[in-house]
Order: sequence, then structure tokens, then C-alpha cells
Amino acid sequence: MKNLSKIVLFKKKLVPNGLLDRVLSQAYGLPERDMPQATGHPETGEPVNISSKIALGSRLKGCKNVLTLGFKPNFNDYSEHESDLIRNANKIYYPTAFYACLFHTMGKSIFPSYNTYHFVQDKIRQTALFTLLKIPHPYTRIFYGHKQKLEILNTFQFPFIAKKPRGSSMGRGVYLVNDRPSLLRYLSTLDNSPSGSLGDDSKTTSPVDRSTLTDGHISASIYRHGLKDGQGSNHIRDFSSPTCPAYIQEYYPHDRDIRVVIIGKEIVLAYWRVSHSNDFRANISCGGEILFAPVPKKALELALYTAVKCGWDDVGLDIVEKKGDFFVIEANMKYGRKGFLQAGIDYHLLLENLISNGKI
Repeated sequence: MKNLSKIVLFKKKLVPNGLLDRVLSQAYGLPERDMPQATGHPETGEPVNISSKIALGSRLKGCKNVLTLGFKPNFNDYSEHESDLIRNANKIYYPTAFYACLFHTMGKSIFPSYNTYHFVQDKIRQTALFTLLKIPHPYTRIFYGHKQKLEILNTFQFPFIAKKPRGSSMGRGVYLVNDRPSLLRYLSTLDNSPSGSLGDDSKTTSPVDRSTLTDGHISASIYRHGLKDGQGSNHIRDFSSPTCPAYIQEYYPHDRDIRVVIIGKEIVLAYWRVSHSNDFRANISCGGEILFAPVPKKALELALYTAVKCGWDDVGLDIVEKKGDFFVIEANMKYGRKGFLQAGIDYHLLLENLISNGKI
């Protein structure tokens, strides 16, 4: 077996991958390992070896320097060769939220980072992190359960922003609350019951006509039984689900905000989003317009500082200005790409170059 060890060391340097095992199997009667076979890049057809850059999610599909295997919820659905590629890759690109946690536990390097996936579409976690890190952001509170929600009007003055705390994006689930009926309408959206009723009091009250409820400025029409009787009390009768928290944020009046996209540890795009005259939101998906005017240096510095401190390496940060100061509204890990298109930037080529240069 001493000679065997020497052969192994020698052969590893000179013999093509896979041939060594066949030689040792024949010479010493050792079991031949099932080595990964050469495969071709799905786009170029060129051979890909075990040291190739591997992606699971579709974001990099078509990139010449990355082999995208696709997402399979059952790991054993990957072929033996694909499984070996994943296990032996130095880094997995866009592993999807499902595998990001698993690879993080294994200690495998991924992009985007585990932190980036962990905070996707979770405004509650984002706000808590901003507070812990003292990152400037509008005053925000999360109200849990019926009793806490009754205190909203004792904490905030109209107008204020109300959001669905999880799962919303592209400006959806964001409301400008101007009065008590508007607040009741927002609270009713937190009830996920299939019947569309308003919580425990649904048997004695009329359901909200959800066809009249739209994202953005909510109609101020009076909702029957909405206000609690009492001597000028600011309390409201709560019709929302006790399990879904209310996310309430101070409103900074503005007609535009700033979107800064950070990939790796550098800013790759920044622009203004100007809101439509009939909508307080500046999201492009809500009718906002992109403006490539100079973005203040302080806003760019805040965005980069926020991304680095939070451990987010693929994120679009929304920033608003108030009296010369800048505040982070929220982080979007599933940011839109219309800004890249209008800026004349090939998004996939950008990612390909960042990977080639070792920046991500």
C-alpha cells in the first residue's frame, strides 16, 4: 500500500480526472468510484468541470461563465454529477431561499448572502435591524394582536403609512392612511380569512367591499360600525386578524425617492423615482417615472453603508429625503430591472463581469 500512496500522488498530477480510478481499480482490485462525467454548458455546449461556477436559480441563466442547474426542491432529483458539482463548488450563485439556509449551515459560500435571503420581503425584520444598527429610517412601530392595534391612534397622527409587513413588493400593500375609516380599511386587509369577513365581529358587521380597496390612497368613505363610541376616544374597533401584525410608519411627504442598487459591495445603479400626481408612491410598477438626475452623495453613502452593515450584497434600497437628511424606507431583494434597461445597462452582462472579476 506504500506504493499505492505514491501512485496516487503521482497520478493526481498527471492523469486526467476519472482515469486514475480506473487504473487503480484494474491494478489493485479496488472499487472504482463513480466519478462525475464531463457535461456541457446548456447554452454554449462547452465542457464544464467540477470547478465551474454553479448557480441554481435562473438569474444567471445564459451567462457564459456560470452553469445554471435549476431549482429542484428534492435534492436527490439532481443527477449524481449535478450533486457532485454542487457539493464541490467553491460558491453557489443564487441558491434560492430554500437552499441558502442549507448551504449556510454547511459553511458553503453563496451569493447572494444568507443575510440577503433572510430579510427578503420581511419589513419587520428589516426595521428591527435598522433600529439595532441605528440606520436612519422613519419612525416605525409594529402592533401585534387586537389590544395593541387599538393603540395605533394614540401613537401616530394622520397621515401615516401602513404596510403589509410581509410578502408585499413593487408598492403593493402600501397605504397612505389619512383618517380612521382608511385605517379600518387597512386593518381589514390583514385578515386572511377566505370569506373576506372582518375578524371576530364578522357576524354582526358588514364585510368590507374589497373591490373598492386599492393600493395607494385609500378611499375615506365611512365604514359602517367602524368607530368606537365613546367620549372622543382615539381608540378604534379592530376588525383585523389577531395573528397578522400592523406595520405603521411615519409619513415623510415627498414626490420622489431614490433607488440605489448594490451588488457585491459596490453601487451599480442609482436613480430618482418620481411619483405620479395621483399616487404618493414612486414605485415604477405604480406609475412612477425614472429620472437619471444626479443623486446626492449622502444618499449614496447611506445606501452603501446600510447594505454593508446589514450584510446584503444584492439589494435595491429605497431612500427618501426630509429637510436635507436621508432615510432608508426599506430594502428590496427582488428589485425591478426597468432602471437598468432605461440606463442602457445589460443586467446579465453586468453580473457576468462582476463574477469574472471576482467581485461577487
